[in-house]
Amino acid sequence: MKRIKLTDLAMYACVVLSLFFMDSIKDNVIAAIKSCAYTIVPSLFVMCVLSTIITKSGAIERLAAVFKIDGRYFSAFILGNISGYPIGAKVLSSLVEDNRITKADAERAICFCFASGPAFCLGVVGGTVFKSKLLGVMLFLSIFLSNLTLYIFFAVKRARKKRCGGENDTGSGSKLPFSDLCSSAVVSSAYSMVSICSAILFFSAIIAVVYAVAPFAGSFSIVPPILEISRITSLKYAGLTSFVIVAVLMSFGGLCVHMQVKSIASFSLKQFYITRPVQLLLTAFYAFILYAPAQKYLPANVKPSDTEIIISSSDSLIPFVCVLLMIVIAITHKRNHSTYMHKIVRSH
Repeated sequence: MKRIKLTDLAMYACVVLSLFFMDSIKDNVIAAIKSCAYTIVPSLFVMCVLSTIITKSGAIERLAAVFKIDGRYFSAFILGNISGYPIGAKVLSSLVEDNRITKADAERAICFCFASGPAFCLGVVGGTVFKSKLLGVMLFLSIFLSNLTLYIFFAVKRARKKRCGGENDTGSGSKLPFSDLCSSAVVSSAYSMVSICSAILFFSAIIAVVYAVAPFAGSFSIVPPILEISRITSLKYAGLTSFVIVAVLMSFGGLCVHMQVKSIASFSLKQFYITRPVQLLLTAFYAFILYAPAQKYLPANVKPSDTEIIISSSDSLIPFVCVLLMIVIAITHKRNHSTYMHKIVRSH
């Protein structure tokens, strides 16, 4: 006789709670759909396409070769830290799919290719929480330097392995014509966007249930950003301590972003979670060091922020139509890929 697992009970409880708090879930999911249509897709899709093209073309790798740097991991590091949270995982997944790196190395590399990027640090957190672009720059540098530290350790270890006869790169980029490369990047990025948005919608439902079951969770200002990083705008700037806390939360990224990364990563995130405490401590250290010189140049009117970001006040249907088209492209791509793989299996 089979025993009921704890995970089974948890799933049954989730179903019951979802039915009981359906109204709260509906409101949160609708807000998440608007967020995807007006914020997530517009800000990430282009960067996702460009990062795919740059990775597959080998542009950054050729530049890195001039300085005798392994361009595969350097491109993932640069794009992951500049473009935003899921892009690093997307770049590494592309390298794995092209057999440029192993899954084991991708699992280690994602540890330093995970960051919010300067746009979110300066435009959102710097402008809304700190009301200071300078503190936004210091915030970005805190996270960037912590990732750079891990990247240097990784690069040194790989250099030693290479000298001992380790693996070498098997290529320097895709041989496809540029037009085909662009088309492939658009299709794969559309599929990634659907995966990311699906994770956001699902997690918005989870957040709704958590807040409905435990309303007191919302009263702790640190809880919402841990669940969903965009809620960090509700925090108040109150000096060094709050700056370090915001830096650590931004470095952590929020559980919703972790689900987004998981949805597009073609490798395990076990190593990523093992090294998170080290990366968070490094971020806190650099935030502490960088805050002192920045504080000297802060305007006297820099005060705690009371403002929250408005996703959009527009009722335009254009973003929703674009998202729907993206879903159609992703489904078609997935179906064609499945048919192709089925033919390969049958031929053997």
